[in-house]
Amino acid sequence: MNSAYVTAPLVGALIGYITNFIAIKMLFKPLEAKYIFGIRIPFTPGIIPREKARLARSIGIAVGEKLLTDEIIIDTLTSPYFHQKIEQFIDQKLAEVQHSNKTLTDVIHYLLDDAESENILINIQKDVADFLYQKINSPEVMEKISLYISQSLVNYIEKQSANPLIKMALGFNKGIIDSIIDIITGKIKELLYTDSRAVIESLVQDEIQGILNLEIGNLSQKASDKIPEIREMALNIFNRIIKNNIRTVTALLDIPSIVERRINDFDILEVEQLILSVVDKELKAIIWLGALLGLIMGFLMPLFS
Repeated sequence: MNSAYVTAPLVGALIGYITNFIAIKMLFKPLEAKYIFGIRIPFTPGIIPREKARLARSIGIAVGEKLLTDEIIIDTLTSPYFHQKIEQFIDQKLAEVQHSNKTLTDVIHYLLDDAESENILINIQKDVADFLYQKINSPEVMEKISLYISQSLVNYIEKQSANPLIKMALGFNKGIIDSIIDIITGKIKELLYTDSRAVIESLVQDEIQGILNLEIGNLSQKASDKIPEIREMALNIFNRIIKNNIRTVTALLDIPSIVERRINDFDILEVEQLILSVVDKELKAIIWLGALLGLIMGFLMPLFS
């Protein structure tokens, strides 16, 4: 038997294996250009290190324009499966709220730091007090208050006119009623203008503090029959936000640029590990495929020689 039929396939398989092995290694290595006497050695650095920026840009474009398009994101976030997850999340949070003994004050302090929460509460109290004070002291409200007081005094005096002494006094000077009404109305207006601010601030502060001291668990239990409506409303708001704003959000995010920057920020060894984690099995198959092709060529070469 001709030994060429044994040695040729073995040599061919070895050459195919080594050739593909070196070719794949040269995708990643060396990491930097190598020089001999100032002349750069060809194929250094490896293809991936040399083309890292272009690779990052290409992957970014592929992800942003093919994998994570606006339509795909909208379809995913508004899909029945995702809605089911949102409903489960809402139900879970509502259940936690119903069994919570935290007050609204605790929630505010959880969301904001102490300085921010105090500042917000002070501003709310001030704004509400300002609104009520300006409303009470507006010409329209003052006129209504004057008319109400005047009419109330007239009704009261008329009821008391059955008393002979009062009837006689009123008959002696009929203008006394108008004078009394003017004096009392004017005094009340003065009190409202000068003293109402402090009273309103005190009332607003007490009411807001009372609301903040309510336990959210008690509040939610009283509204337990509204939970389906709350869930539906939350889903509708979520869908509306997604459909109306997702294109603006993705445009601002610029997904291709984010992916490109992230890959460029990777160390080249991290890029190598990232690629190998995806195609390591396929690259090894290519190496063994080279050995198989070398083996086949080794069998064929003696036949044509």
